[in-house]
Amino acid sequence: MVLWEATDIFNLFVQIELYTIPMNIIAMGSQSLCLLILLLFIPSCVLSESSDVSTLYTLRHSIAEEKGFLRSWFDLEIPPCNWSGITCSGHNVVAIDLSFVPLYVPFPSCIGAFELLVGLNFSGCGFTGELPDALGNLQHLQYLDLSNNQLTGPLPASLYNLKMLKEMVLDGNQLSGQLSPAIGQLQYITKLSMSMNSISGGLPTELGSLQYLEFLDLQINRLNGSIPAAFCNLSRLLHLDLSQNNLCGSIFSGISSLVNLLTLDLSSNSFVGPIPREIGQLENLKLLILGQNGFTGTIPEEIGNLKWLEVLQLSVCKFTGLKGSIPKELSNCKKITLINLSFNELTGSIPEQLAELDAIVAFSVEKNKLSGNIPDCIRNWTNARSISLDQNFFTGPLPLLPLPHLLSFSAESNLLSGSVPAKLCEDNSLRSLILHDNNLTGSIEETFKGCKNLTELNLQDNRLHGEIPGYLAELPLVTLELSLNNFTGMLSESLWDSSTLLQISISNNQITGQIPHSIGRLSSLERLQIDNNYLQGPIPPSVGALRNLTILSLHGNGLSGNMPVELFNCRNIATLDLSSNNLSGHIPRAISNLIMLNSLSLSYNHLSSVIPAEICVGFENEVHPDSEFVQHKGLLDLSYNRLIADESYNH
Repeated sequence: MVLWEATDIFNLFVQIELYTIPMNIIAMGSQSLCLLILLLFIPSCVLSESSDVSTLYTLRHSIAEEKGFLRSWFDLEIPPCNWSGITCSGHNVVAIDLSFVPLYVPFPSCIGAFELLVGLNFSGCGFTGELPDALGNLQHLQYLDLSNNQLTGPLPASLYNLKMLKEMVLDGNQLSGQLSPAIGQLQYITKLSMSMNSISGGLPTELGSLQYLEFLDLQINRLNGSIPAAFCNLSRLLHLDLSQNNLCGSIFSGISSLVNLLTLDLSSNSFVGPIPREIGQLENLKLLILGQNGFTGTIPEEIGNLKWLEVLQLSVCKFTGLKGSIPKELSNCKKITLINLSFNELTGSIPEQLAELDAIVAFSVEKNKLSGNIPDCIRNWTNARSISLDQNFFTGPLPLLPLPHLLSFSAESNLLSGSVPAKLCEDNSLRSLILHDNNLTGSIEETFKGCKNLTELNLQDNRLHGEIPGYLAELPLVTLELSLNNFTGMLSESLWDSSTLLQISISNNQITGQIPHSIGRLSSLERLQIDNNYLQGPIPPSVGALRNLTILSLHGNGLSGNMPVELFNCRNIATLDLSSNNLSGHIPRAISNLIMLNSLSLSYNHLSSVIPAEICVGFENEVHPDSEFVQHKGLLDLSYNRLIADESYNH
């Protein structure tokens, strides 16, 4: 017996049809009778295959024109079921996966013709336009991923008819409209992810009826209202992320029913009221992120029951903020790696019991009202990479930091006293040390010699004294902030040998002597501030080698002589402040080279002669994009000199 391929039968059908003349079935001839018999014996799968194959050609025409990333779709020797991204079962297309193929065309409405489709992945294809109602024809669809496209408009009502759906991923589009109560029809869904869209309105109560739901991510939308109490029925839920919406009210009652929850992120909403103690019953929880809300009251000690907790983020509770102390019960969370309690109203000290949290990687209690000494317990945090204690009332000395992985330590705006420990960097990999606005004393002549990884050092607004050591140039420093201290002596010649420094601020000290000629060696420098010291002598011409300089501020010294014409080779300068010195001579016309200039102060000097018209050139351009330190954009101050106007320019 000859076994015919489906395509052979289809071709025979077409050939017979071409030679068949329509007529009344009673008067049917032999050829038409053969056709009728043939149709009766063609299996339904053959007709289905011909339909799917035809639709594949339609799909090809809709999305591609012989593009290299779909080359097999245009190879005449490759059957459609063998095209890349196409999976067939028998004669039916059951899966299409074109993920991350850059198509950038309207979403193909013909997709609704693949009625036996089980999986559809169009993620990252750049599809545009609205989703067609024809999607509702895919009654066998179980997996739908249309994430990271440019889809717009509301979800079609037909989408909620896909009752076999298990996963629906629509993240990263521009979808709008509201979630329909009909979403409750998706009774088999386990994953619903629609983050980073513009979906608005409230959360449908019907979401709480999705008994198989394990993953719900609606972050970064425009949802409002409260979380329905029906969410307590989602007992299989593992991941819940509703962050960055406009949700309000209190955390829904019955949250303790979500016993399998691993991740809870409700951050960046407008939730109010206390953090419910019942959260302590979510014993499998690994991530608890509730920051940037309006929660009040204290941090519940029951959080200490979360023995698997890895991340605790309760920062920026708006309005009154969280109050009370840091619960010592947190020491029970042995696996915790990140604690962020910043921008609240917490008081008391850091509990010594937290010494047991040896898995800590990042700890931040910035901007609270914590007090007492910085506890020795932090020495046990051997995995710590970042510790931030800024803007509190910590007192006493700065502890040693024998933490081998520590990269950043910040304790600015406290009441710390004493000297900076001489071996501060001996047992760590410190890159950033921020200690400004404290009461630290002593010199730094030996302190930082071992800081071989230090790129940022901010000690401004303390009571440090002695000379600024030249060995700082041997460190990989990018930023050096030493203003508002009591440093004395002359600027070291070797300080300008650094190959990495971009920003230096030594203002408001008692530095004497002249600006060294070696300053020109620091060619990468972008910001130099040495205001309000006791510098004398001329501005060295070598400053003209600082071609990357955007800010030069030397006001409030005793500098004398002419403004060196080489200074105006620094064409990127946006802020130039030489006021309150003893400079004399004229303003060089080469100032026209400073085309980025938007703040110029030369007041309180002894400058004379005509004000050059070129002085306005820089102010005609946009503000320099990197001038974050500029406070007086558009400032031109030439007062208290002996300058005269250029009358020919006025005419």
